Amino acid sequence: LSYSTANERWLMIFGILMATVSGLGIPAWLVLLNKSLDELSNLATLVGRVGADGLMELVQEELKDLCIAFAVVGLVSLVTGTLYVSIWTYTGEKQALRIQSQFVRSSINQDAAWFDKNDREALPTKMGTALVHINNAIGRHVADVYSNAVSAIGCLVVALLLNAALSLVILCVVPIAIIIMALVNMFIRRVKTRANIEISKAGGIATETLSGIK
Repeated sequence: LSYSTANERWLMIFGILMATVSGLGIPAWLVLLNKSLDELSNLATLVGRVGADGLMELVQEELKDLCIAFAVVGLVSLVTGTLYVSIWTYTGEKQALRIQSQFVRSSINQDAAWFDKNDREALPTKMGTALVHINNAIGRHVADVYSNAVSAIGCLVVALLLNAALSLVILCVVPIAIIIMALVNMFIRRVKTRANIEISKAGGIATETLSGIK
């Protein structure tokens, strides 16, 4: 992130704030749903309070309020999610362009012996591949990870406050899920590495073929 400007840093900070609000959307939904379920859980008390005739009206009113609250939370999550994704995508692209420009400027200033030691035809491909990874590392994925972490922590806090015993039992499954996700990510990285190697080999063969034709 050292290639970002002061304005872009302020934008990223604002994007982090929007990602925080967006991540708190699911915990807010859980709180609203729990409130409505608690309100409707004791039917005997409700019947004694409003009577059998007014019970349906009370349920309909509660469901209407719940739908409106869900819609408001969803709208806020939509706006904040769109903002942070747009901001971090923009700042990531701008920084990637600066890194690309710096790379080209540095390559031009190299001595002729440097080009003899390095494959000139492979440099654009390597640069393009590296920039894709850099853009992914400093772009919207940073805010996505942060927003998901806020959402996970918020859901955990809400669950512990609502029913600590049941939440602790469910948390026993989390290590298994983490292990499975780690294995899947490891497999995906290996596949990507093999694909990049095959692409590099294919590019080298194509270069040699063109050289032979010339």
